[in-house]
Amino acid sequence: AYTNMQYDAALAGFSRFVAAQPSHDYADNALYWRGECLLAQGKMLLAVGEYERLMSRYPRSEKAPAALLRIGFVYDKLNDLEKASDYYFKVVDGYPGSDEARKASQRVAAIREARGQAFGVTPTSAKR
Repeated sequence: AYTNMQYDAALAGFSRFVAAQPSHDYADNALYWRGECLLAQGKMLLAVGEYERLMSRYPRSEKAPAALLRIGFVYDKLNDLEKASDYYFKVVDGYPGSDEARKASQRVAAIREARGQAFGVTPTSAKR
C-alpha cells in the first residue's frame, strides 16, 4: 500500500501489525513506516510522534538513527532550526560513523553556514 501511495491503507496495516505483534522483529519498522506515511501526507508533527514512539518502545532499534534523522528533518522543514540541530546532534552523538550521522552532520554544517556559524563545523564533522 505504501509503495502505491495508499497511505491510509498502509497506516492501518502497520497499526494492525504492531498491535497484533508488538514483540515481532519488524514492529519497530512498522512504526517507522507509519511515520513515513504521515510525512508523505504532510502530517509532519504526527510523523514526529510515530518516530518518537519508535524511540520510546524500541530504543535499540536499527531504525533509531533514521527516526532521529527524520525528526530533525521535520523540524528543519518547519524552520525550527534549533530543534532540528538538536536532533541532528543526537544522531551524530548516538550513532557515530553511520550514514545517518554523516547526513545529520552535513545538515548541521549547512544550518550553521546559513546562520554564519560555520566555524568548527565541516560537512562531515559536526561539533556542538
